Amino acid sequence: MSPSPAPPSPSSRPPFCPAKLGAATRGERGGHAGVAAAVAVLLEAACGHVLLTRRATTLRHFPSVWVPPGGHLEPGEEVPPDTPNPQLVAAGLRELAEETGLHLEPRTFSWKLLGLWESLFPPSLSWGPPRCHHIVTYLGLRSAEPRQRLQ
Repeated sequence: MSPSPAPPSPSSRPPFCPAKLGAATRGERGGHAGVAAAVAVLLEAACGHVLLTRRATTLRHFPSVWVPPGGHLEPGEEVPPDTPNPQLVAAGLRELAEETGLHLEPRTFSWKLLGLWESLFPPSLSWGPPRCHHIVTYLGLRSAEPRQRLQ
């Protein structure tokens, strides 16, 4: 995978989406929360295996679910040298290291933007006003390393 511009694709929200209906996201304490940026990393080993992590059973949201490593972009995200699209890739590498202990050097992988996902909770106004609103960027990272070295 190498960075390459993808043709634009249409995006749309379902008719019941609170954001489409103009609902503002309310934080846990009732104030306007805004939209949080996040990144998810699909790391593919040279053999084609993809890394997933399993969420703890004690978590409030999505317990025990298999997910790619990822999380929020932090203010002032540290950028490794020679990293293209620094903020997103740096955030993805940081989350990968935090959640798995894997530290990828900038020249040991290629990457591409896979897509964006907008997440609101609750997903329908009939369940109440939105409390969480995220835009998640999905990055594909392909490592030249075999699966055994990435474990």
